[in-house]
This record gives sequence, structure tokens and C-alpha cells, in this order.
Amino acid sequence: MKEFLIDHIDPLGQGVFKESDEIYFIPKTLPGEKGTFEVLKSKKGVHFGALHSLTHQSQIRIEPECPFYSQCSGCHYQHTSKEEELNFKQNNLKRLLKKVDTQKASWINLISKKRYHYRNRLQLHYNKKLKIIGFHQRNSHKITPITNCILAVPEIQNKIQKLTKNNHWLNIIPAQEPVKGHLELYLINNDVQLTWNQAYAASGFSQVNQEVNEQLIQTIEDLFSQRNLKILDLFGGSGNLTRKIQSARCLSIDTHPQADYTLDLFKDDSLDSFIQKHQDPFDTFIVDPPRSGFKNLSKWVEHFQPQKILYVSCNPATMLRDISPEIQDYQLEAIYFIDFFPGTYHYEAAVLLNRRVN
Repeated sequence: MKEFLIDHIDPLGQGVFKESDEIYFIPKTLPGEKGTFEVLKSKKGVHFGALHSLTHQSQIRIEPECPFYSQCSGCHYQHTSKEEELNFKQNNLKRLLKKVDTQKASWINLISKKRYHYRNRLQLHYNKKLKIIGFHQRNSHKITPITNCILAVPEIQNKIQKLTKNNHWLNIIPAQEPVKGHLELYLINNDVQLTWNQAYAASGFSQVNQEVNEQLIQTIEDLFSQRNLKILDLFGGSGNLTRKIQSARCLSIDTHPQADYTLDLFKDDSLDSFIQKHQDPFDTFIVDPPRSGFKNLSKWVEHFQPQKILYVSCNPATMLRDISPEIQDYQLEAIYFIDFFPGTYHYEAAVLLNRRVN
């Protein structure tokens, strides 16, 4: 065992401290806390550990509500309050955005009213041989057995309890499924659907926090509905973010089958392919890419020169990378912190860019 004194919290919700030239990351600790930990993994002076005991607790530490929290890797902040969790995550976003001029930008929070009971989709891992189902432990394929998850909506919680009671899941898993795999539970139309060993969101993608999703949709409606705009919705899927916009023409581009125009935006020739069939101008972009971001954004901006760009991201680091080349021509008008995933280190962010007047 080694001793620690936590200095700060990193973007993954881990406590961080340094010793000589070595750096250590310990989940589920807080700044100022002291104690002992076990090193689980080390590489080139970077060490990842697991909390063993605390000799000094932070004043902001609270008792986690979930009985599986100490072993489960799904949540990262249940050992402190919702307010402190939001502070940690918002400060992380502010640090990321230090590289751009934010002085004139307004800061807008879209906060979930619920800290628990919000997720409409959940993925569990199983091992038929060991007869266990639950969540992976951090940095491991070992499974922590669970009988409930308080992040899930009540319908999914009830289903988990039925599945885990007397290992009922073993009676319903199809015989052809492998010994090890995963199960996704997805609430659709008030019914919990089960899919075994399929791609994530195989039943169709939607945001896991419906309340905050509606807040974001309303925000976008308020921004764009009162103007006669031509909106290009990049990575728009079935049009989730633009479905309430009035007095505007929206065209969604995505590989999603319900998109207005089906196109793989990651292909180098995607812009050329699109403008061969669409010569119309677009004055507004809404961009909502996956975690990898959209490296080709500059090409699309250079061609269409939209007046406004709303970039929504589940990975603010790649968002910052993508918008940085545009800052010379665009003013950062607003920053949105979007609390889609309470209890975890995950969050989404958005920025509104407005073309500068020459």
C-alpha cells in the first residue's frame, strides 16, 4: 500500500497527486483527502490505483446512495454532492476553453433535475459460466454483480431486479449467445426491450436523459425558430435537435436511415458529394458529431460560410480542436454546459459561433 494526498480532480473524475516525477490517479477520492491506495497499473511514470482507506476525509464527501458504488465503474461522483459534481465538471470545461477567447460569451447551464432514475438505456455485462451479470470494474473485464442501478429509470430498475432474482437472466438468454457478452436494456414506448450482444443502441439511438434532451431541443428552438433560416444539420440523425424549429428549412445529413440526406461525413469527399446534388446556400450549421469530432468542419464552413454555427459535443476536447480554426472568423457567442449524465464524469457541451462583421 502507498499513501496519498489528493491535489485535484481530473476530467475523468479521478483524484490526482504527484510524487517526484511520478503521477497517480485514484478514483472516488476528493481534493485534500489523505489515505492509502493500491497501485493496479503503471506505465512510464503514470500509475492508476484503487482506494484502500482514508485517514482524512474531505468536508464535501458524502455517503454514496448505491451499495455497489465502491466496485462499480459506472458512476464517479456519488461520494460528493450534485453541486460539487457540477463544479468539478464545469471547471473542467472552463479549463479546456482557456485556449479560446470566452470573455464576450455567455455561459448557459442545462441542468438535470434528477441525479438518479434518468437513464432510459443501460448495458450490462455477463458471464454464463460464472453466473454473474453486472458492470465491469474500472480498467478491468471483471464483473461486479448488481441487482439494481439507481441511474436507470424505474422501468429498467424493475427489469434488472427481475432478471437478477434467482439468476432469471440465465433462463431467457438465447442458447446461441456466447459465454461472455453484454445485454442492453432500452426503454422504448414504455416497454423495456432487451438485446443481447448487439451494437450499442441497436434498437435506435436516442439521448439517455430525456429531460435534458428536451431542454436542449427547446434551447435550439428558441435560438433559431423566429428567423427564416436555412439550417444544415450535420450528424443530425433523424432530426432530434431540430424537430421543433419553426420558420426554418432544415436538412439533416447522417448515415442514419431517417436522415434527410444519407452521407458518411467522415469521408474525405463528403463535401464534394453533397454539393454535386445540393447547390442551395445554408446560413446556419448545427453540428453534433460522435466523440471523435468532425475534422472536416473547416471545409464545410469555408464552402458555405454560415452566419452561425452551433456545435454540440459529447467530447469537448475534440469540439475545441474543430472550432479553433474558425475563431479568427467567428465570435464565440455562448457556451452551454449540458448535464446529460449526472453521477458520472461525462457531460456534453455546446458553443454558439457568430460570424464576425468585417
